[in-house]
This record gives sequence, C-alpha cells and structure tokens, in this order.
Amino acid sequence: MFKRIIPVALNPALDITLQVDGLSDERINTVLHEETDAAGKATNVSKALRRFGVENTALILAGRENADNYFRVLSYAPAEERISWHTVYNPGLIRENLHIIMPDGGLVTVRRMGFTADERALGEVYGYLERNTDAETLVMMCGRLPEGMGGAEFRELCGIVHKKGGKLAVDSASVTLEDLTAVRPWLIKPNLEELEQYTGRSYADSGEMRAELARFCREGIENVMLSLGGDGLIWYGGGECLKADVPEVREISPVGAGDSTLSGFIVGMQRGLALRESVRLAAAFGTAAVTLPGTKPPLKEDVAAIYGKVKVHPLAGG
Repeated sequence: MFKRIIPVALNPALDITLQVDGLSDERINTVLHEETDAAGKATNVSKALRRFGVENTALILAGRENADNYFRVLSYAPAEERISWHTVYNPGLIRENLHIIMPDGGLVTVRRMGFTADERALGEVYGYLERNTDAETLVMMCGRLPEGMGGAEFRELCGIVHKKGGKLAVDSASVTLEDLTAVRPWLIKPNLEELEQYTGRSYADSGEMRAELARFCREGIENVMLSLGGDGLIWYGGGECLKADVPEVREISPVGAGDSTLSGFIVGMQRGLALRESVRLAAAFGTAAVTLPGTKPPLKEDVAAIYGKVKVHPLAGG
C-alpha cells in the first residue's frame, strides 16, 4: 500500500521500566526486573513495524546531550527490531521516563523533562519531510510534541505532507480536535482518555463512542481507530464501524500497547489484508504487547496465538 513509511519522533524518550516488590518509605524496595528502551511512540511504532517485516525510516529529533545513550540502546536491539533512522539534533536532553510496576500491576510513572525544540531543528525536520514525502508515503506523527512546538507548528508540518501528496497518521495527546480537523489526517488513533480530552466529555457506552467517531469523520478525519485497552478497539471509517473484542490476558505492562495497536493495523494494510482482518491484527498486536515488560513490540508467536481469539463485528448505531 505504501512504498515509504516515516514514523516521526519529535519527542523521543528513554524508557526505564522497573518491576518492584513494593514501594514503601519504611524499607528498602527491591527491583525484581529492569528494562531500558529507546522509545517514544514513533520509535515504538518503527520497531514493531520492523519486527513484522515492514520497512520504515524513523525521523528522530534528538537532544544532543544524551543522544549517544539513546542511539546506543537502539543499536543494541535484536536484529529484527533494528530500525533505520534519520537524526535531527537539537540542544538539550532527550526526556527520560521511569515506569515503576507494582506487584499488583499498578503503574507509577516519573517523567524527566526533555529539550525545547528550536527553530533551526524544526526547519531541518520540515526539510526532510519535504524531500522524502510523495503520494506513496505514509507519515506517522506519533507522540507528544516537544516544548517549543505547538498547534501552529504541528499544522505547518502536516501541511508539508499534504502538499507533497502523502498520507498522514496521527497518534498524539498534544494536539486538539481543532488541529486534527484542520490537517485532515488519513488516520488517527486516540485512546479513550484522549477521546475524552478532545471532546471534554465522558462516554457511557460504545454506542456513544461510535457516534462521536462518526462526527470526527464528518469533520474531515478520514478514519479513526479508538483503542480501549482490555475492551479492544473501535474502528470507524468510510461509514463503516467495527468493534474488536479481545481475549483476557495476563497484563505485565500497558506502556506502548497503543503504539503496537497502530503498528498492527499498518502491518495488516501493508500485507493487503481486508479492513476487518487489519482491525483484528491491530487488536491482537495491542493485546500481545501488554504481556511484555517495557515498551517492546509484541512477539510474533503471541500475536499469532491471540489473533484467532479476537472477535470483530459491526457496531451499529450513531
């Protein structure tokens, strides 16, 4: 479907995930397992695509002060996760996330602030996309925007993709519904929290969610994939609405599962699967991802085992 895929990592992160025996100020707390990942949503997507045979080149805006550490972790990845990337350097630090997983599965996250994007670096990002985007390119804007970049800069970047005839996928908690309808993406992938953030309301059931996604599409967003964690996902596009119900699994870490969900859908499309099967694969990817620590992409054998257990059906109403 796409000859070139560019996941855009404007705000990458070093993710350090610690599984602990508890968290108490009355004793020394022990780390039972530790994972360090060169992450951020776009990098996670790039790795998942690569593991499943979909070639891509990540565009990474990197804080120069700790970029060597970030790229060293990327370079040490297993061969099937070893991605290609183009780097634009920016003064400052790549942000670091410390994820602490409690014995009961609860998650505590501590985030260190990263760099502020400067005008020169953003100009290099724009230039790279201008040179490398055409009608057979998918540009994937995934993750929060860095400090120094707001809605105006986001719209400018997306405008370059449209001008060059490319398709745009967006998965970011930093943008507004007004930003999204202005740039008219091919696909967005919010989770429920982000949907509620976009609209300023909560949802009682999947019927209400379906109606909201239909409204998004009427306002210029081509397709919406709403990830719902253990409740699966809802797809809306072209007037068709599908619900994917997923099997129950033992969750280890939900971090990065939404990135895997998006990756699974793109893998399906690149393989030429029908829409329903691409939605099924997306749900299988996201469900398999939560069974692993850190932000690692799902394993092929886990996806294969879960895929047949995902139930996809039309969702009426709205």
